[in-house]
Amino acid sequence: MERRRARRAPEPVQGMGLSLRFWVRSLAIALGLGLAAFSLAWPSGMPFALYVGLGVAIIALGALLAFRALQRRLATR
Repeated sequence: MERRRARRAPEPVQGMGLSLRFWVRSLAIALGLGLAAFSLAWPSGMPFALYVGLGVAIIALGALLAFRALQRRLATR
């Protein structure tokens, strides 16, 4: 019985359920989109391109977090 418990996947974290896998994937997506926006804004100059890249990365991360919260909210209904 104890071996079976040890083999099982860990119980999901209560709350929003933000696992390490979610954070890694979300940060990778946000950084990729931020880099793409930075690259597209590069001809406009360095400070502006940096702000655009950071802004897009923050907005993407916020959208991913909002989508996860919406998924959890709809799953409880």
